[in-house]
Amino acid sequence: MAVSAFLNFAHPIASSNLSENNSTTFSKAPDMGVVHVEGDVHLPFDDNVVVIHDGNVYRTTDGAGSMLNHTLTEIETLDACGIVLG
Repeated sequence: MAVSAFLNFAHPIASSNLSENNSTTFSKAPDMGVVHVEGDVHLPFDDNVVVIHDGNVYRTTDGAGSMLNHTLTEIETLDACGIVLG
């Protein structure tokens, strides 16, 4: 069976030069020809929903530790590759 069409799907989007899973990165997807995006959500300590790739903040932000150890207010102060999340 031949494949007649390919889905243009990105996860993570442009991770070589943009922080993963945030509104800035998602908004750039159409400019890169991406039609569908997929994001990850996690619940921090105070049970707010946060879109972030990992269950921790150390790889994609300047913070440290598990999402379970932070409040939304703390997460909003983190820097994700030059983008303050809050």
